[in-house]
Amino acid sequence: MRIWKDSRKSRLIFVGSLIGSAGLVTLVTFWLTIPRFWPIVKETSVERAVKAGTGPAFWWPPSWREDYRTRKLYQIAIESLANLKTDLVVDLSYHPWDEWQFAISALKNVAAESNGESRLAVIRSMPEFALTDQDNRTVRSSDLRGKVALVSFIFTTCNGTCPATTHRMSLVHQTLKSRGLLKDGRVRLVSITLDPARDTPEVLGRYMQLYDLDAKHWSFLTGPAEDVDRTIAAWDMWVRPAANGQLDHPSRIFLVDPQARVREIYNLSFLKPDWVAEDVKLLLDETTR
Repeated sequence: MRIWKDSRKSRLIFVGSLIGSAGLVTLVTFWLTIPRFWPIVKETSVERAVKAGTGPAFWWPPSWREDYRTRKLYQIAIESLANLKTDLVVDLSYHPWDEWQFAISALKNVAAESNGESRLAVIRSMPEFALTDQDNRTVRSSDLRGKVALVSFIFTTCNGTCPATTHRMSLVHQTLKSRGLLKDGRVRLVSITLDPARDTPEVLGRYMQLYDLDAKHWSFLTGPAEDVDRTIAAWDMWVRPAANGQLDHPSRIFLVDPQARVREIYNLSFLKPDWVAEDVKLLLDETTR
């Protein structure tokens, strides 16, 4: 009888150990792979929350439940941080430091909004510059004061993210126009070349014609190499030679308010026309209060 009891006890201990080990392995596996499932979790939880009107997903504090925009900013931050865990990246435009910057920027906006401040926190002052546009006219940073500006960096022979950035900016321009936000010259789009040696004013003019862009609200800027290099560095951008005459560089679009302060930094993934239009309207409304 004692032997039978000891044997039964041993079996129970063995089975319990197996169940515990399996649970531990499952927990560790889930923890290590959760970033891959975040997009699915976010999509279902956000959609259900919005449709049901019951607030955000389980990881958002209750105090944020009434503000979908705040939830979106937090979602952007989490997505940016999750992207850092991507193992295989075969894209010269991907730079992990950018993901950190966007995550930090989004979280700063969340903090500001939760304190009753504008959801677009002041990041820094707009750097000063004086460059030449596609019509050989001098454009200075001071010319943008009193306006909301979107500032991007591209070069015309780019076969990477630049065409996508220009196209997305054109969609933003169309959205701003359809919402009446371009009236009275209150909004300005600016694209600064990363390759002044090849991007002369004439080349930039042809590039604008290729994309059928409106010069009334959009300027493409170039200038002497030393001036352009200084401008690139002042905006915390960088550029370096890549294969086949290309240039490696981050994709960043800066939103500047009428007081010449940078209020948002987008990457291409988050340069959504409707989102940008909302941000531009917010900055315009701030000036009329």
